[in-house]
Amino acid sequence: MAQLWLVRHAHPKDMDGICYGQLDVSTVAIPAIQPYYLEQMSAFPVYSSPLSRCVKLAKQLPGSYQLDPRIQEINFGQWEGQAWSQLPKDEIDAWNQDLSNYRVGSDGECYSEFRARVLQALRAWQYTHQTAIWVTHAGVIRVILAEFLGLTVIQSLRIKLDYVSLSVVSGTQYPCVEMINQRIIQESI
Repeated sequence: MAQLWLVRHAHPKDMDGICYGQLDVSTVAIPAIQPYYLEQMSAFPVYSSPLSRCVKLAKQLPGSYQLDPRIQEINFGQWEGQAWSQLPKDEIDAWNQDLSNYRVGSDGECYSEFRARVLQALRAWQYTHQTAIWVTHAGVIRVILAEFLGLTVIQSLRIKLDYVSLSVVSGTQYPCVEMINQRIIQESI
């Protein structure tokens, strides 16, 4: 059965408390990935968000990778690069009132557009019936997990996704979530 391995990018450098959806930011050094996962990943095609925090990790995986803009994080428009605490309260309130349809940052994406973009990529993968690896973002992973688990956007925000973690979904006719938030880096002893 085909699996989709969803790998979250490494921790962005100096971005705590900052809104950075599609802002291209650097990451801290990427820890070594456990050999078991590298061996497993060597058999599958890798697709990466074109944002450098994903590409940097994709380059550490076996083989080559292809860029897919559909698996980028949500575009926060004018909010990008600003501290969450400094965003206009009225805009945050309006977004919280209508998460699916409110266009964030004036010229960013609304969640329903973001979700449609991600699900388009998911449907394309399902059509291939082949296992693949996506190096992507928490928002993208949550959209897919929400789709497979029948969760709302609010419910999906309760899913913890560590940096450089793996979540796995499978199936086309009978979708299944096989793993969520498995750390795949080598832990220092």
